[in-house]
Amino acid sequence: MVHVHVSLSCRYLLVLLRLLHAFNFHDRLNVITKTLQVALGDLLHFLIVFLSVTVLYVFDRCVGMLCGVYCLLHGALSGK
Repeated sequence: MVHVHVSLSCRYLLVLLRLLHAFNFHDRLNVITKTLQVALGDLLHFLIVFLSVTVLYVFDRCVGMLCGVYCLLHGALSGK
């Protein structure tokens, strides 16, 4: 089932890339493609930070569920 989701995600990404490539032929729509090209570096840095924070939250949640201390509000706020 996971393979289906991955293949669908890749398919949607390819459709998006084809759509952006089609924008190059129209001057006004080409502004979108040029803007994304200029902002690509900043977007990648944001993605790295966003994914790092998300992974840390998921890891913290998994460890908290294993310990049992963080399950209660008092235990999570006191940091014991």
